[in-house]
Amino acid sequence: MRFEDVSQCVRSLVGEGDDLLAWVSERFDELNGVVHIDANSGRLLELLTRARSPKRILEVGSGAG
Repeated sequence: MRFEDVSQCVRSLVGEGDDLLAWVSERFDELNGVVHIDANSGRLLELLTRARSPKRILEVGSGAG
């Protein structure tokens, strides 16, 4: 399966993101080297999290979100 196919599938299930994601992406240059994951990876993590419906989540190292 190609990356583009996976990305399209994730977008169809989770969507394009929200205003907060767009805001962070627009201001990435202001963050002085703080790395953030790309939108597709973030949406995939959201999809996987929703599928498991965890009671608690420990997030380590999201950088800029």
